[in-house]
Amino acid sequence: MDPLRENLYIADVDQAGKHGFYQMALYFSYHR
Repeated sequence: MDPLRENLYIADVDQAGKHGFYQMALYFSYHR
């Protein structure tokens, strides 16, 4: 992963916050 992409990803995660984490947890619980 190049640094620019990584920074964008980190900013994305920061913005999404708990809502994004919740969605991700849901996704993984359904795609096991």
